[in-house]
Amino acid sequence: MIIRCHAWNWTHGGVTMMHCIATGCLALTVGVALIAALPPPPPTLLDCEFLEHSNATCWWDHGPDSAIPGTSYILQINETLEPNGEVYKVRSCETVVDHCSVNITTVTAYYCIAVTMRGAHGEATSAHRCLHGLEIVRLYPPELSQLCPVAGRPPCLQLQWSLPPHFALSPREVAEGHLRYQVWYLSENQTRPQVLEQDLRRTEYAQVTERPLFLSTKHTVELCIFSAFTRYTVQIRYRYHRSRHWSDWSSALEARTAEGAPSVAPHIWMQVDPPDPGGSRTVILLWKPLPSSLANGNVLGYNTSCGCEDTPTQTRDRGCGAVSPNSTSCKLDLPRQPCACSVSAVTSAGASPPACIRVPAVTDPVGPPPKNISMQPLDDFRLLVRWTVLENQSASRYVVEWFAVTESAPHCLYWQMLGNGTNHTVITERIGPEVRYKVSVRALYGSLPGREQAVEIYTRQGVPSVGPKLQVVELRSNSVILQWEPIPVEQQHGFIRSYTLYWQHMNDQVGRVVVPPGCHRHLLSELCGEYNIHVEVSTDVGQTAGLPITVVVGQGDVSLLTILSCIIISVFTTFILITILWHRERVRRSLCPVIPDPAKGSLSVWVPRMCGKEDISSPEMEVSVKTCDPISELVTWGENDHQRPLMVQDEYINCSAVAICNEVGCVLSGDQGPARGDLRSSYRSYANLMIEDNADHYYPWKSAPSPAYQRLNDFPRDTDFPLLLQILLQDLDASSPVIKSSPLRRLVTHNYEEFPLEKPPP
Repeated sequence: MIIRCHAWNWTHGGVTMMHCIATGCLALTVGVALIAALPPPPPTLLDCEFLEHSNATCWWDHGPDSAIPGTSYILQINETLEPNGEVYKVRSCETVVDHCSVNITTVTAYYCIAVTMRGAHGEATSAHRCLHGLEIVRLYPPELSQLCPVAGRPPCLQLQWSLPPHFALSPREVAEGHLRYQVWYLSENQTRPQVLEQDLRRTEYAQVTERPLFLSTKHTVELCIFSAFTRYTVQIRYRYHRSRHWSDWSSALEARTAEGAPSVAPHIWMQVDPPDPGGSRTVILLWKPLPSSLANGNVLGYNTSCGCEDTPTQTRDRGCGAVSPNSTSCKLDLPRQPCACSVSAVTSAGASPPACIRVPAVTDPVGPPPKNISMQPLDDFRLLVRWTVLENQSASRYVVEWFAVTESAPHCLYWQMLGNGTNHTVITERIGPEVRYKVSVRALYGSLPGREQAVEIYTRQGVPSVGPKLQVVELRSNSVILQWEPIPVEQQHGFIRSYTLYWQHMNDQVGRVVVPPGCHRHLLSELCGEYNIHVEVSTDVGQTAGLPITVVVGQGDVSLLTILSCIIISVFTTFILITILWHRERVRRSLCPVIPDPAKGSLSVWVPRMCGKEDISSPEMEVSVKTCDPISELVTWGENDHQRPLMVQDEYINCSAVAICNEVGCVLSGDQGPARGDLRSSYRSYANLMIEDNADHYYPWKSAPSPAYQRLNDFPRDTDFPLLLQILLQDLDASSPVIKSSPLRRLVTHNYEEFPLEKPPP
């Protein structure tokens, strides 16, 4: 066996030992036994903490022997009257863990501290640590009583606090600055609190003065470390300046700082429309509302102004003036000349610095757009926009604009203004899935905007919410022309890639054709019979089918124009029929007028006026020609009952004969009456013979019909009037055709417009 020995001196209690490690089991066993017989190493005192009128707690490092069963620790704290002086009082505690506490009555004394480890192999005591109790004291927390804003000083809050009772330090020591302070505060807009060291003594304590101090346990101080018009939660704590132990935090109080004028100007941008023929153009000023952290108060409105160079020596304000706090735009009518516009936010404490922008003249040059614009959706609600910074161009800033593309409503513009070294941004405002956005980027060259470059994109595409509505434009003998309307862009939910037409015959024969996205009309030929046809619209995600229609091909050419014409004619005819039925009484009266019956009217009992007469040159004969009203007048044939109207039953008569009368009687001159055939075609005049003397003769139907009247009805209807009259006169006196009646002095003729002579009533 080979034995290797290593010799060294190990002195313990005056004994020198030789330890040899041999290769083999015997040497290892001897080494372990020797090590187990050694005493444990002493523990290391780490820290102690004193609480006034409470206890003292210390922590130590017990080393690698803490796992040996039966090991315990004894903490000993000796109170002395002076540093390293005589022990006044001893306090101790025993434990098996790494800390222990003992009761104390004050922290203003001196103490010496040590810890002893006791085990099966002996005892080991740490080095003694002697110090004043205030050097390791943890003071009781302060009492925060009030927190309020300071009028006229927006960044400040007034804080009032006091010392707890039985405090370890005297008020003079506090006034002399033996404490160190910390302020913990958290604003309503923050998630992580901030901690700052501040002097929280009374203001007069903090100032260097030779006057005697008014000592008090209450302190009031103004902290001007906050932002205007912001709510804060505040706590404070302190420590003795030679101790490293901070007190616990005080109770928390909340307060809002006073309002102030906005600290920054709002971001401003514009939209410029092309000028009209008169030279005027519409300009919309756009600005972003100030965040509450920068507004420093409630924004009461915005002041806008715009000065334009109307003439070389005159400018005038064309702005909107004061606008409401909810407005973020202002519409202006500006001339072709350049204009300078500004916007400032206003609170109760004042106005912000103005944000200025220059509206270029119509003739100003326009710079180039940025290059290589690309879009990348990060998720459904974020878009990454990239572009290449222009080289050899003095671009001062970049503006990113975007809006949702719609057809039913005007778009709402959103925008960001970025620095000149920026080549990308992430836009999130009003961004969502399945909505098409138009995003553009332009550069600003000084105060002049350049041309924009735009891209349309979706954060995530979907399938269209509706399918195309198919309709027949023209139907032919073996073909049909189909048409469908484009789907509104807000219902597309993706980029349209194609349309697919499907048609199916009654014998289950199916056909289809793919149509490009820009085409909305297609001709299907070589068809015959009845077909079910529908169209599908496709995006990158999927398809949506429209409602099917049924088309019958081979029944003749029926065009859309013919169908529309038939519909219009049918509607017009229906309208005419309804109108006629509605006004049927008026139409009947117009087409079939009612002819009044004179016998049933007031004219049947009217007494005609007497007609005048004119004597002829012959002393023996006179001719009287008179014209009377169109009334059925009478001729008297005798003195008694021989009177009746001269008429033919149910017919019209025309008589132009002249009666020549003398004292003896009257005869008719000539047979000049027209034939019956002439009465129906010529202008008709009717004659009635009357006698002037007897008024009773005007109403012959009041008496019984005379024999002459009855005989008149016996003649044929086509008897000529002269012959009829001659026969009637002969019946009155058979000896002569001359009327020899003294009352009949004259016979007159009377011509008037046609009037039917009806049969007198019985």
